[in-house]
Amino acid sequence: MDQLRSEAYPINALCEALGVSRSGYYAYLKRSNKDANEEELISYIYHQYKGVLGVRGIESRIRQDYCWDMNHKKVYRIMKRLGLKAVIRQKSHKRKYQQSSAGRVYDNLLKRDFDADKPFRKWVTDVTEFKAGNQTIYLSVIMDLFNNEIVAYQASRDHDINLVENTIKKAVKKKGTHTDTILHSDRGMQYRSNRYHQLMKAYNLTPSMSRKGTCLDNACAEGFFSHFKSEAFILFPCQSVQGAYRTISKYIAYYNKQRCQKGLNRLSPSQYFQWMAA
Repeated sequence: MDQLRSEAYPINALCEALGVSRSGYYAYLKRSNKDANEEELISYIYHQYKGVLGVRGIESRIRQDYCWDMNHKKVYRIMKRLGLKAVIRQKSHKRKYQQSSAGRVYDNLLKRDFDADKPFRKWVTDVTEFKAGNQTIYLSVIMDLFNNEIVAYQASRDHDINLVENTIKKAVKKKGTHTDTILHSDRGMQYRSNRYHQLMKAYNLTPSMSRKGTCLDNACAEGFFSHFKSEAFILFPCQSVQGAYRTISKYIAYYNKQRCQKGLNRLSPSQYFQWMAA
């Protein structure tokens, strides 16, 4: 980038073309001895993201935000030397809701094939819960397996069909006229209800359902909730129920636009979508 800048290319155009932020590039330029400041940079990024980024995450931020070519082995050695460890992601213990034989059951069309070659082909959905003060909040999400983007979400104090329905309506606005979209869920009663069946028909969605007691059939949604519960309230602390709703919004924006994923060529869902569309 320094070489191109010397050839009189505009900074804005260079940053946009290379996917680098202006602030990161200027911070990079201010370092008088770049090689001698590796520890400082890694420590800064670690604390900037409040310890939620591991070796790969910090490596991605160094490359994207600071245009600095540093491999993960070097990041690991420096983090180990500085005693920096990422927040350990806890296993997700999903609440086991009482199930009955009532309601509809759909075939498992996904069959743990979590790859999608185009957007709007395969969606997964699920609901989790967490505490904000003495209140329980339920979060419903829909993820597109093309780039693991959260295409829609809805939070509520009530765990009912309205929570699921509002999530679907938001996702459908993005889907537009695309057809043949599979929407995969677990066997929660909301997904087995007649109202859910009507929604599938009304919005031209094909329902798919995990096998009984097999959470790995919906592993991508479960994985997102695990990240959310480990990271969201560290990155975006809150003191109230209303603050928790803001934390949800901020974290999902961060997850979609900034949080790099190994399976997406170390890009965020939004960056991966743009890269594939280029």
